[in-house]
Amino acid sequence: MAPSESRIIGGLEVDRHSVPYQAALFIEFSRGRSFCGGSLISHSHVLTAAHCMHKAKLVEVVLGAHDIRKNETSQFHVTCEDITVHPEWNYQKLENDIALIKLPQPVTLNKYISPVSLATSGSFVDSNALLTGWGKTSDLSTVSNVLNQVNLPILENERCKSFYEDIINNSHICTSGVELKGGCNGDSGGPLVVDGHQVGIVSFGSNRCTKGYPTVFTRVTEFADWISKNCNVTRV
Repeated sequence: MAPSESRIIGGLEVDRHSVPYQAALFIEFSRGRSFCGGSLISHSHVLTAAHCMHKAKLVEVVLGAHDIRKNETSQFHVTCEDITVHPEWNYQKLENDIALIKLPQPVTLNKYISPVSLATSGSFVDSNALLTGWGKTSDLSTVSNVLNQVNLPILENERCKSFYEDIINNSHICTSGVELKGGCNGDSGGPLVVDGHQVGIVSFGSNRCTKGYPTVFTRVTEFADWISKNCNVTRV
């Protein structure tokens, strides 16, 4: 099973600019373009998924956006070529699905643009997590114009394994797909947040997002050292 870009299923539009760390990524490859989410984690770094950035030539990062189809005064656009994909990213095993984008200059922080802190430790099982993104809202729709959100309970990894078998390991964190809620096309790379701290990065899910399968995320706490080494961001 290949990782599918993810979207918000069963969610609602967020209050405008209530998620100031959310990033929209317009990615250019030698053969086409793609869209993913990400999160601002410092003045000059965006965290996202490796499967979004693998073999990317450059990426346009948009911060401070609510409606990505409009040119809002709150938005900050910048083109980036400094992309670091985890050296052990494995497409077949869906492991180490994490990447960093360095902005060419630090962004000015304000009420529309502000970094998210990274989780320190913990399993977060049964915690209520917030997933945000511009991904599709159904299997038949296109990417959403406006930023959406959904609240999801975090599952034990053992329960997640019953859906995805040996793919799931300690570097993953899963959310329940009950009530057909979760991520799907367009949300990949976006943040999963618990109590204001990012715990996950959207990685993969079922090829049909409305099947009710769990959404799988890269577990941020497992990559704290790698993140710190590559952008000097420490967990808060």
